[in-house]
Amino acid sequence: MQIRIDSLTPTAPAEGWRETAERRVRFVLRRLRGKVQQVHVRLRDLNGPRGGPDQVCQVSIVTEGQGTLVASAVGAHPRQALDAALNGVATALVRSFKRRQQTSRPGGRNLRALPAV
Repeated sequence: MQIRIDSLTPTAPAEGWRETAERRVRFVLRRLRGKVQQVHVRLRDLNGPRGGPDQVCQVSIVTEGQGTLVASAVGAHPRQALDAALNGVATALVRSFKRRQQTSRPGGRNLRALPAV
């Protein structure tokens, strides 16, 4: 799994943020790492040093069978925004795999194919 982390903030994030972000990505996606090929994390500060809940984190993952999934979140701190975005993309990936698994079961009834009564 390749991980790319970009920070588009006018002020540099806290020291060690990239290592923390990579560690969090590996931890959250540890069970799905065989399915995920690439992860791209982008951190952006909307209004610079003025403060407020303006840290935007966007996480996009490229998978083998599901394509690209993207989630973003806003938080007061970079770690808060990162955790929320990772939670969103992991949830979307699990739902996508479950959906695909349910529709591709051999011998299962497909209710959409039944004629209307």
